[in-house]
Order: sequence, then C-alpha cells, then structure tokens
Amino acid sequence: MGKKRVTSDAEPDILGLIMEHTHTQIAYLDAEMNFVRVNAAYARGCGVPAEELVGKNHFALFPNAENQAIFERVRDTGEMVAYQAKPFIFPNAPERGVTYWDWTLVPVKDREGKTKGLVLSLLDVTERKRAMERVEYLRRQNELILQSAGEGIVALDDHGRVISANPAAERMLGWPKEELRGKNLHELVHIGHTDGPAAQGAECPTVLAYERGITTRRSGEAFMRRDGSTFPVEFTTTPMIDDGRTVGAVVIFQDITERLKAEEALRYYAECLRGLQETDRAILAAQSAEEVARAALRFLREVLPLTAAAVWEVHWPSQEVKVLFVDPAYAGAWSSSGRLYRLHDIPFWPELAKGQMVVIDGSETQDIDGEWGRAWAHSGVIEMMAVPLCVGETLTGVLWLGFGASPLLSTEQRDMLERVADQLTIGLYQAWLRQRIEQHAADLERRVDERTRALQASERRFRAIYESSLVGIALLDTDGRFLSANEAMGRLLGLSKTELEGLGFERLFPEADRARRKALFDEWRRGHRSLEEPEVQVVRGSGKPAWVNLHLTFVSGSGEDDYIVLMLEDVTPLRRAHETLLEAERMAVVGRMAASLAHEINNPLQAVIGCLGLAEEVSAEGGNIARYLAVAQNEVRRAAEIIAQLRALPHARDWDNPRMVSPRQLVEHVLEAVNNEVIRHGLEVGIDMPADLPDIPVLEGQAQQVFLNVIWNAIEAMPDGGALRIAATKTEYPDGVRITIRDTGAGIDPATADHLFEPFYSTKARGLGLGLYLSREIMRKHEGTILVDSRPGQGTTVTLWFPRPST
Repeated sequence: MGKKRVTSDAEPDILGLIMEHTHTQIAYLDAEMNFVRVNAAYARGCGVPAEELVGKNHFALFPNAENQAIFERVRDTGEMVAYQAKPFIFPNAPERGVTYWDWTLVPVKDREGKTKGLVLSLLDVTERKRAMERVEYLRRQNELILQSAGEGIVALDDHGRVISANPAAERMLGWPKEELRGKNLHELVHIGHTDGPAAQGAECPTVLAYERGITTRRSGEAFMRRDGSTFPVEFTTTPMIDDGRTVGAVVIFQDITERLKAEEALRYYAECLRGLQETDRAILAAQSAEEVARAALRFLREVLPLTAAAVWEVHWPSQEVKVLFVDPAYAGAWSSSGRLYRLHDIPFWPELAKGQMVVIDGSETQDIDGEWGRAWAHSGVIEMMAVPLCVGETLTGVLWLGFGASPLLSTEQRDMLERVADQLTIGLYQAWLRQRIEQHAADLERRVDERTRALQASERRFRAIYESSLVGIALLDTDGRFLSANEAMGRLLGLSKTELEGLGFERLFPEADRARRKALFDEWRRGHRSLEEPEVQVVRGSGKPAWVNLHLTFVSGSGEDDYIVLMLEDVTPLRRAHETLLEAERMAVVGRMAASLAHEINNPLQAVIGCLGLAEEVSAEGGNIARYLAVAQNEVRRAAEIIAQLRALPHARDWDNPRMVSPRQLVEHVLEAVNNEVIRHGLEVGIDMPADLPDIPVLEGQAQQVFLNVIWNAIEAMPDGGALRIAATKTEYPDGVRITIRDTGAGIDPATADHLFEPFYSTKARGLGLGLYLSREIMRKHEGTILVDSRPGQGTTVTLWFPRPST
C-alpha cells in the first residue's frame, strides 16, 4: 500500500510540472464551463492571472457564441474536436486584433461515461499564420511583377533549359512558354552581336551564368524570333544560387529597337539643331533679305536631297515678286537673283496666296506655258515643292525646292523644313522691318528737324503773346503753387515774379475764404476739369481787393509733367462802373417805386375815405353801416398787402443759414396752397421728380416764394384750363438740381419777355410787377439761376437751377 501511495502522490506533481512548463495553453473546465485549473501559459495568453480565472465561467470572461456552442456540443456528445488556425478576437483586448489558434477540446468522463469536465489545449499560431500570409502575398506580388514586367524574363535550369518565361518574353520571342519550356535558350534564340559573328556556346552569358555563376550585362546583341527575324536586345544574365551551389540562371532582356531608332533620331536632331542654330545666327546677323535667303538655303542643302532651290520675296504694293536668291548650282526656271515678275504671272499663284503648299509633279510641267515650263523641262527637276512664307494670313515670300526624284521625306526632314521656313519667314520679315525702320528713322529725323524749327517759331510767338498779354497768365503745379507768371499777372496782383514763385493758389483770396477755395481747388483738380468763375474777389499785395474773371485749365502731360494754367482778367474798373450804374438805377427804381406806391395805395385809400363818409351819413340816419365798413376793411387789407410786398423786397437780399430741403417737398407745399385755384381753373397737373433726387440748400420760405410766384403766373396764364408739368433732374457739371415748370397757356410775346424781370413791370391790372424780379433776386442769393422760355401760342417754360454744396 505504501508503494502505491507514493506512486499516486507523485503523478499529480509530474502532471503539474508538465502543465506549467509547456508552451501549450491548457485549461481544465467543469461541465458548467467554469475554470477548475489553468497553466501559466494559458494565463499569459489570455492576459488574466490564474487565480482570477479559477472559479470563473469561461464565456462570462470571453463571450463568443460560436465557441460556446462548440463547447456545449463536446460536453453533450462526449466527442472531442480539433481546429487549425481558428480566428479569435479577445473581447477585453481588441487592440490585439484577430488572433489564430490550433486547439483541441477533449471531454473528461466519469465511470458512467458522462462528461464531467473538458480539457482545453491551445497553441497561438498567429505569427505563423501571418508569416504564411506574407509569403503568399509576396508570391502573388512576384507573380504580378513577372506578368506585368515590360522586360522579357526567362528562368533556366543548370543545363540552360527554359523552366519558365513571362508574357513579355513570349511576346518578343514569338514562342509560347509551353513550347519554350525544356529548350536550350542559347541554341534557340541567341545569335550574338548584331554586327559580328554568332556567339559561341562557351562564351554565351547564359552559359557563364548557370555553369560558372557569373553575372553578365550585354548590349548590341540580337535575339532571333520564332519566325526567323532578329531584333537588337539589351540583356542581363544572373545565376540562381542555393546553398552556395548554382542551380540555374535568370535572363532579363528587352527589345531596344525603338531606343536605337530614338538614339539615331536624337543624333540627327542634334546635328539639325546645330545647323538650325547656326542658320538662326546667320539670319539674325544678315543685313539684307538676300543674305537671309542665302543662309537658309545653305542649311537646306545639307538636310534635304535638293537639286535646286530659290527664295522669292512678295511686294504687295507693287504687285511684284522679286527673286531674292537662287542656288548657284541651279540655273533655269528662276533666272538670276534680283529679277522681278508680276504676281499673277506666277504658276499656282492662287494656292500660294492662300498659304497652301504646292507640290508639282514632273508630269505637270508640260502644262505650264512660257519660260517656266521650258526651264523646268531642261532643269533635271523631277518634283517641285513651293512653300508659302506667311506672316499671319499675308504671303510675304515663297521657298521653291526642286528634287531630282520624288522625295520621300522623313518626319524629321519635314520638321526641319518647317522650322527653316519659319526662320526664313521671320528673317525676311525682320529684314523688311529693318528697311522700314531705317526709312522711318530717316523720315523721322527730317520731321523732327522740321518740327523743331516750327516749335522754336511757335515758342517765340507764344512768348510774345504771354509777355505782352493784358490778361494775367500763370503756370501752377498740381498742388496749386505758382511756377511762373507774366508781367500782367504781377501788375494785377501787385507782386513781383519772385514774390509769386511758390505762392499757393489759395493765398490770392481773402483770408476768410482761403480754406474754402483750397477745398474747391482740390476737388476741381481731382476731376481734371476746366473752371471759369466771373467777378471773383482777390487780394493784391498791398492788401486792397480786386475783382477778376478767373479761368483754370488742367493740362495733362505724362504724369510728372501735369500742370495748371491760371488766367486772371482784371474787371475791377468794370465792376465799379457797374456798381455806379446800379446805384443810379436803384435811385430811379426808388422814384418809380414811390410813384407806383402812391398810385397803388391812393386807390384803396380813396375807397376807404368814401366808405367812411357813407358810413357817417348812414349812421346819422340810424341805418346799418356794416356793409360800408366791410368794404373799407377789404381796401385797407389790400393796401397792407401792397406795403408787405414792398417790405419783402429788401429782405429778399438777406442770406441766413440755409438748410437741406427736398425739392419735391417745396413743390408739393406750394401746389397744396394753390389747390383751390387749380381746381377752379380746371388744370391738369403732372409731377415727374425722381425718388432719389438729392436735397438742396435753401432758405425754405424764400424758395417757396419763388415756386409760388412761378406756379401762380402759370395758373393765371391758363384761365380756360390746360396742363401744368413740373419735372426735376440732377445735374453733374455743375453739381445741382434743375426744375422745369411748363404751362400750356397763351405764351408771352418777345416785346413783353424782354421786361419780365424788371421791377414794377406788370401786364396784370392789379399787379405790382415785383414777383419775377424778387424771384430772380432770391435765386441769385442762392447762387442759382432762373430762365424763361416762352413762345406765343405754345406756352411758357420756367427753368430753376439750384446748386448743391461741395463735398
């Protein structure tokens, strides 16, 4: 019994040692899938300590419906299962990604055969799986590279026989790989150097590769196709070595036919480009059209199989063609250089004029009349080519080329011909331009000489006018500073030329007006406009005022040469005479006004006296005097209105602070005041004033008086009805608003129109004749204008213009 107990006690220790020291992950679970025992490898593999696993349900820790079903099936059927590289994702460690496992699940049964537990053994084969996938991926990549490679690739065994070939090798050699396989590559396709003897077997690079392990690269050799044709190749042979032993070779080759053609074309192009460069330099250095033609033909003889060549130049003004240059080796159709022909005498002229190249077969020369046909018939030229030389759509010349046989020009030769034709066209055009420039330079020099003499004479005349003028003239820079001035300007301002030099424009005006004048000048200068202003007050050097008519003109040069011409005309004596005349006129007006006043007031006063007398008599008799008093009161009011109009006359000359008012508002206010009269006369009123019409600066009461006077006159001019039209628009130069008031009345005869603005002149029985006079005075104080245009039978139009303030 003791011996059996020792053996029984030792067995679990051995089993434990095995479990703990194997790399296989082993776990024992009961029938409920709870961990009973796990080894260290299993704990490491799942990332959970063994003591935290024992007693826990497997699928509570690692839920997986598929695996749970497998475990339950093994438990229920008692049949073990085994899997290879089965994928699994750890729920508690998703960053590990998909892992792969070889695992078995073995049921442990009791004596009755019932499953009491499960033994799970796991082996992590993730790295092995990924390595195999990588190997497969590389295999597929290598296969794709071989299939898509442009070079032919052939693998040989250690006797030089073909093992495999890629599609490129099949295509170039004309052999399918099934027929190539097993054949000796050197004996089948390699013929050696293209310009030498066939390659010997011992010297063949393929033999050197699989017999001696030598890598070789060759070029300038040829392979033979299945049909017996050959092609130049560049190829490399590399030995295949396994464990230090050569087991075969790889041959990589490519068809270099196109490359050799390209290299040959490049060499040809290089030679041609050198020739083109030399021709281009010769053309640029040429001093005449003849030298240009000679340089172009010299190059063409080197690159084309020419028998004859010539260049013609077209002169459109004279309708002639000039033979610029003829190849000295040819004497025939084009005679000698310098000969002239009429355009329409040239064969195939219509096609050439349209820019079309003409190719003339030798058989066609018999159809050409005159010396052209005879010359070509004896020239040895089999085919003729005429290349038009055009600048834009204009034919400037023709390049004639003769060939001793029908030429089959290569693409490169045609390209060179086109380039030379372009160079020749440019060269001829440059020569023509040079000739024109030289002629123009000579003409220009002559004209400059003539203009210089004319300018000198003009300058002398201008200087005489400038210095002797009675009007002050000065040149200002764009900042308004004096640059120079004539004697008249100095006399007018009482300053010497030295004192005027550098003086600012605004310093000419009274000190209180200088800031405004400076702002106005800057605004005017930005607009580059001329400015005229009559009767402007300036200050002389002595401080005394003077009145001038001012004129400014902006003269634009080339930026830095811009300047301003200032002209001042002294009107001080005229203004004083005018003021004296006005004073005399005012005294006459006062006399006329007093006489008119006496006459106008006397009538209502006589009526008042009469009514009061009658009232006194009726009152004495005990009668009602109210009627006589009412008449007297009306006559007194009329007298008061007359006096009020006379009192308004001087006040119209006052200028208070204006305010910005809408022109439409002024018109509508007046129309509202006269609405009853409009209705009574049966008038049609139309207003056309834009919504965006700007406001104007006015004394509102005085402006309304102007509109009332004009509109009232229009109403009275249409006693039997008519149309009254009021329109307004914005003006730019000068900046302001123009308002027109048009009626369809009887109009005014010219004799009456001459006196419309005179005070106390009226055609109305009860009028004072002050309405339009006061209106003109108010418009003058607003710096505006009032104009009347009237024709008998066609109505009257009154135009009012109000200025807007400078911004």
